[in-house]
Amino acid sequence: MSLLLPKQVCKHNSHLSKGIFWGQHKTHVFKSWKSICAPWEEGGFQVKELTDWNRTVLLKWLWTLDKNAGAIWTSWVSKYFLTSCSVWELEAKAHYPESLRGLLRVRTECVEQLGSIQAVKLLLQHCTVRGCFSITKAYDNIRHKYPVKPVFRAIHRGTMVPRHRIITMLAVEGRLATIDKLTHRGMYLVNRCCLCKQAEESTAHLFFKCPFTSTLLGCIKAWTRMNTGTIQLQDLLLWTHKRARRKHWRNKWISCSLGCLVSEIWHERNLRIFEGRERTHQVLLSNIQFTVSTLLLHVVSEQVYIDVIEALNN
Repeated sequence: MSLLLPKQVCKHNSHLSKGIFWGQHKTHVFKSWKSICAPWEEGGFQVKELTDWNRTVLLKWLWTLDKNAGAIWTSWVSKYFLTSCSVWELEAKAHYPESLRGLLRVRTECVEQLGSIQAVKLLLQHCTVRGCFSITKAYDNIRHKYPVKPVFRAIHRGTMVPRHRIITMLAVEGRLATIDKLTHRGMYLVNRCCLCKQAEESTAHLFFKCPFTSTLLGCIKAWTRMNTGTIQLQDLLLWTHKRARRKHWRNKWISCSLGCLVSEIWHERNLRIFEGRERTHQVLLSNIQFTVSTLLLHVVSEQVYIDVIEALNN
């Protein structure tokens, strides 16, 4: 049986999770916690929000009591507490066990949120798959939703490591902490791109209007045989997503290279600002090729292994 977690426990857990994305000081937050908890297709990082997930698990036990599914805890509650009424009519009392009182509290909150008991029953019925309650489907129904965008789906279905995927997602949304964003929030900084030292720094400039990054993009296009003339990050990801439907290993090659390229550019930018170190195009290109080759050789099948090695070495 699952228990309804105290609010302070959920709040402390969320505080620790937020520190991973925002840091300990949270001076400048570029993405809300609700959007971080959204799925990849909606621009989130697919992190479970503990409060909603805890309520979802308790909804499963509400479903078992309503259906009398036969679990040991369900049989015990039905025998001693539901002899004269249903779980929808039962009122919480102080001498009831904490597990039952927490379940009744969640039931009351759902009824108040949806408007009626019948609406909650319809929700439970909607989350029933082949005679079993689906916690995943229930969580998807109670969480906060954002619009699904093709570019987010392209990032999610592309062959990228999680770190590259997160940075690419923030770059597409324009939420990276570039100098123009920081000055807009009140920080007094000289807005100058540290890569080309010519134009002002912004997300659009870094990907890929900057001469330094556009040259690097051209090298990646030549290496991966990308036959597209677009230089905008979002268009490149959408173009890759359309090709990915063919399920060829070369599409994984291109998708992985784009994610690694975005991550390396952002890493190089931070190295120059915070550590005063600079790397050349050749060094960055070698790092990208090594990372992509290592990942690609782990995801392709044995039948095309030799073809992949020959393509990567050319």
